[in-house]
Amino acid sequence: MAQLKKKMKKKKTAPTARRSSKAGSRRDQVRQKMKESEETRTRRGSNTVNLPDGVERFEATKRMEIGIVPYKVSVGNHPDQVNKGDKWYRKPFKIHRNVGIENKTVVCPKSFGLACPICEEVSRLYKQAKDASEKEAKSLREEASALGAKDRDLFNIYFPGKEEDGVMVWDVSYHNFSKKLASELADEKADEDWYCFWLEKDGYTLNVRMDEEALGENTFLKASRVDFEARKGSIPKAILDQAVDLDACLRVMTYDELESLFLGAGEADVPEEHTTTKAFGKQDEDQPECFGKEYNEFEDCTNGDCSFAKDCEGGGEPADAPSEEEAPECFGKEYDAYEDCASCSFADACESGEPDDDSGDDAPGEEEQPECFGKEFDAYEDCTSCNFAKDCEGGGGEEDPSDGTEEEQPECFGKEFDAYEDCAKCSFAKDCEGGGEPDDSGEEEQPECFGKEYDAYEDCASCSFAKDCEGGGEPDDTGEEEEQPECFGKEFDAYEDCTDCSFAKDCKAGGKKKKAPGKKGKGGEGKCPHNHTFATDCDNSDDCDTCASWEECRDAADAATS
Repeated sequence: MAQLKKKMKKKKTAPTARRSSKAGSRRDQVRQKMKESEETRTRRGSNTVNLPDGVERFEATKRMEIGIVPYKVSVGNHPDQVNKGDKWYRKPFKIHRNVGIENKTVVCPKSFGLACPICEEVSRLYKQAKDASEKEAKSLREEASALGAKDRDLFNIYFPGKEEDGVMVWDVSYHNFSKKLASELADEKADEDWYCFWLEKDGYTLNVRMDEEALGENTFLKASRVDFEARKGSIPKAILDQAVDLDACLRVMTYDELESLFLGAGEADVPEEHTTTKAFGKQDEDQPECFGKEYNEFEDCTNGDCSFAKDCEGGGEPADAPSEEEAPECFGKEYDAYEDCASCSFADACESGEPDDDSGDDAPGEEEQPECFGKEFDAYEDCTSCNFAKDCEGGGGEEDPSDGTEEEQPECFGKEFDAYEDCAKCSFAKDCEGGGEPDDSGEEEQPECFGKEYDAYEDCASCSFAKDCEGGGEPDDTGEEEEQPECFGKEFDAYEDCTDCSFAKDCKAGGKKKKAPGKKGKGGEGKCPHNHTFATDCDNSDDCDTCASWEECRDAADAATS
């Protein structure tokens, strides 16, 4: 659902321009309501649906071309928050399976904001599992998962071009159809006008592809693709007149009846606050806007006039809801990974990644950073849903709580930038690319080959000492000169490392190493600047060591003796 919300916010495609201004206003309202219904939807369920006489159940096939018929909402607390009397296209609700000794399927009262003894038992089992041994905890979670509420939807369906078949009611798991439908509508390439697919005029026919999947020994069909085809004309009046009031198809048991069935007893011990004997009795009454927000702010809050007072006093939740239940271990980490995620009392907070209270006991802020933090963003499937994704994507910043320890530089730092696949994602990438000088340190040690073997290795060009090494081994921060070996000027090429020696060039020339240009005297053009005999006194004076004309003088001496 979180991803669905994000995608919806990115939608920028203009609506199809084929409507009148009046119709356009209606369609704008429908598009907005369709988006809101997905964002505020409570998680659904199903039971044995009671259909009017003559209405058949719709059975899905692998390839379908169907039209969805809107119906008039007849209750004041529709799960999609549609107003009573408005047209809508579906009825969302929840079910519990395998209830009681007869393993019955029943509607979950929480579909309509009522207390449910089975949901309370599910919460109790999860809480018990948290303090149990690993083996016992697994068993308790499996039991809770089996009892947890499941999401379902009801639709009025007809076949365009086969109106004689009439309207049928489709009772389908939310995950097997509506979830894919919502995904197609929210796709960034989708037309905004597709949200109006169910309108009587200028709507769309749905071309649905269903794939067969298996769960244990059971097989079922699940939507894999939904295409929208502009409908030719309006939905026939005869079809609209056959639309079933989907709100009236579900019978909700009272708390007492449901608990009695669940416990397998004729008369259950029911807490006093749940002794209501009325069946779902708020169908025709709208919740006030102040529900769950401003209890006891008005005179009729406590004088018995408001029928929602009891639930409102609990903060908008049934009074029996466990207010101090501890969040499960998976909170904020694995939303929608388990079958009972939708029925968990922490589902909304888990999906958003934020706890409902400020206790912080189970808040993801105390969660330890994963080992891959700051190094491998987007390398795993769950990177985008990770609680540390934002800071990790930014290079491993420490905005989220951490243990305060500094990450150690990898061994390749400053030497092999861009040599590995994860170089660009590494938290040290910026400093490494800049030559290996991190912002807080300039004390990296010179490699052993410094000043001796420049360009002999593949990583010479990317080495942080490359510039100084290429210049002959003189780093910027030191003026110390390397000592000449004892063999200098005597036995060039007599040893294996002669060609790699930093003094090779001068040694080969006869054993005279040139000094820094700043120390040389002036001269040239066949004249000794120190008043010695040119081409004769090449090696007889200390002046020769710093003479700018020494090479010219030496070459002339060699030419004279050859």
